[in-house]
Amino acid sequence: KGVPAASIMLATFTNKAGRELEERISRVLPADRRRGLKVGTFHSIALRGLWALDRGRWNIEACIDLSDRKSGLPPAGLLWHRILTFGDVPGTKKKGIGLQEPEVSNYRQAVDLERSALRGLPGAEDWEGRAALAERVRLPLLIEAWALYEEAKAGMGAWDFADVLMAYHAGLVDGSVPDRADVVIVDEAQDNSFAQLAIARSL
Repeated sequence: KGVPAASIMLATFTNKAGRELEERISRVLPADRRRGLKVGTFHSIALRGLWALDRGRWNIEACIDLSDRKSGLPPAGLLWHRILTFGDVPGTKKKGIGLQEPEVSNYRQAVDLERSALRGLPGAEDWEGRAALAERVRLPLLIEAWALYEEAKAGMGAWDFADVLMAYHAGLVDGSVPDRADVVIVDEAQDNSFAQLAIARSL
């Protein structure tokens, strides 16, 4: 269609899918025609954009969603467990909020869903009427746990994948991240979160 490869961004759902698409493209387009084409998961695309601004802030060793890091940081699952039960919360001098074990996954999942919709930590007054959420979790405790999670990450200098998407989207919206594309292709769009599709629209 006459669009140069450098103006095309292809977001895939997994790294494996990204590698497969790059291989397929290399079989039908010579190297000079595909130079500059950006292919990757939303997280990898977002990280590249954020690294251009501040690589130190987004040091991959500080990602608590990657289990193979050698940084000594606790993985996100363990951090949430300490916060939600009554463990010592790293990065703070606090104890967790003391929930019973069966409730733990509900709270972490609720926060993950809120963040995938690009919603940040709310105040208690913002959550009135959230009936569906209130069926599974106690909202005041969820707000307390979420705040403790953010405090722990800040204290450890850590980040997670949701931070990447939220910061990248905010940077696209306010113009601090200059990434743009004339064509954005989203693989498996039905499986993407609101945050990922909002990034695609912003690009």
